[in-house]
Amino acid sequence: MTESGRMTTLKRRFATKSQQLLRVDMETTAAICDGSKQAVIDYIRERISHIDAVILSDYCKGVLTDADFVKSVIHICRACGVVVTVDSKSSHIEAFAGASFVKPNNLELEQASGVVITDDASLDEAGKTYLDRSGADALLVTRGAMGISVYEPLKARRDYPSKAAQVFDVTGAGDTVISMATMALAAGIPLSDAVALGNLAAGIVISKTGTVPITIGELEKAAGENER
Repeated sequence: MTESGRMTTLKRRFATKSQQLLRVDMETTAAICDGSKQAVIDYIRERISHIDAVILSDYCKGVLTDADFVKSVIHICRACGVVVTVDSKSSHIEAFAGASFVKPNNLELEQASGVVITDDASLDEAGKTYLDRSGADALLVTRGAMGISVYEPLKARRDYPSKAAQVFDVTGAGDTVISMATMALAAGIPLSDAVALGNLAAGIVISKTGTVPITIGELEKAAGENER
């Protein structure tokens, strides 16, 4: 799908050896037009019987600016039993009601909840506030070197520590977590195991340079080493 007059986002990364120095983005972040939103809705409706999962990944580029649009996508997916997950920088988290899970990072959690995170108590306050307001089934908080923390209604926080690894490039780590966990959920794997797989997959990605995929073999190897 294209939108007339809207530029394609272009990102340029500047690096020396294996270390990224900076990134320059050329883009427009204005909201997409109503016609584009309707085209996305129509696309999903027409193909929903062939879809196992949908990820709403919001980089504040204008696609998911409209809360009603986000609600519509989530409603269509859940009405048809399709897993729908959200990776969002938005503070309008009430639009995520019904999502299978939402995955903010630590900073996004602070900004959306209005709670400054300084310790476990404030993390729990922020996490529970976000989960209650969003109405999502679960909340996954990616916390960098601290791993992932998971919140579900009426359950205590569960933590998934990061495994110590040599970090070359964190690019794509968050995307890897939500992609792996969403795929696992769509395959019928329980959330706890889905998050563990996402955490393992992210550990593999950050040990490489650039935006890279992982293989089943690499994931199996990491899972075997994690059990030792």
